[in-house]
Amino acid sequence: MTVITSSPSPSRAGSLDLIADDLALDFANTESGRGFPSHENHLREAQHVALWLKHAKALPTGDADWLWDEASKRADLAADLMTQAIGLRAAIHDIDRQLQLWGLAEDVYYGLSLGAVLLLAATGLAIMNSATTRARWSRGNHRLR
Repeated sequence: MTVITSSPSPSRAGSLDLIADDLALDFANTESGRGFPSHENHLREAQHVALWLKHAKALPTGDADWLWDEASKRADLAADLMTQAIGLRAAIHDIDRQLQLWGLAEDVYYGLSLGAVLLLAATGLAIMNSATTRARWSRGNHRLR
């Protein structure tokens, strides 16, 4: 049996589209296809974090270049930077997931509220229709014997 392995594609940390117009959401997008076989992490090394920070203009170019150089020289800094970056990205994803759940709960609440209002309106119309029919019946010459 032949096993074919493919090497990961090069990181696109320095060229990812910044589409969210929000630094936190753009940072969360440094991981694409989350939960799917196409999952790709664009921050595989500390230098990728520095590259993304420069690309997103979250750090001035000189500071991002310094961080790149220092992370290349110091394994402790690189490891700490990666731990912090991955932790921050996970926290952003967790916050987004919570907001989605709250949005779903809000939609259910508003749906139930609207349903209750419509039920009350239908009940009111049915009562008014019943009263109007009785009034017409009693005014006419129709009497029950």
